[in-house]
Amino acid sequence: MRKTTQRELREMVRLGLAINVTNATDLPTVHSKEMYSAGIYGINGGMYRDVDGNSYVIIARNSNLFRIF
Repeated sequence: MRKTTQRELREMVRLGLAINVTNATDLPTVHSKEMYSAGIYGINGGMYRDVDGNSYVIIARNSNLFRIF
């Protein structure tokens, strides 16, 4: 996994390179964790890919983030 910033994760969503699943109720299956964002209170975001190669981003510290990472 590569460390990144939340700004870069938001930029990926804005450019259409990833899908934001921060508040999704049904999360796609995880194939590989690619990037994470961490601050002084721990991990606060991340990006992962599914089996089909689609990228998904979680930008906030919520239950979805802790289910995946």
